[in-house]
Amino acid sequence: VHGVHNLYVAGGSVFPTSGHANPTLMILAFAIRLADHLNSKLGKA
Repeated sequence: VHGVHNLYVAGGSVFPTSGHANPTLMILAFAIRLADHLNSKLGKA
């Protein structure tokens, strides 16, 4: 997907290594942060 503009990825695949605990809350935090980011970008468009 290199070279694709405006592509955002959210999920467990964004972690560079596997963790030793359940990553559900961290994935949820990333999803909320991405939603806030997209909301701010779309609000300015």
